[in-house]
Amino acid sequence: MKNYLIEQLDDVVGTPCPCGTSRRAFCIPENPIASIHMVDISKEARTHYHKKMTEIYLVLEGEGQIELDGEV
Repeated sequence: MKNYLIEQLDDVVGTPCPCGTSRRAFCIPENPIASIHMVDISKEARTHYHKKMTEIYLVLEGEGQIELDGEV
């Protein structure tokens, strides 16, 4: 495996997820360290959690609310 990975998120096909539609980069077995998900959040987004993952949120556009550990 190379020492780097490159991905164009605009070229990645979206996948349905609890939040809406996710474009996932670097989700391969050879890379257990990190991944990036660009998510189009839907109004029907469902609350969920991850036992073994740290998520970092970067809002690119729009407005809304996010629930973290039961707080909005």
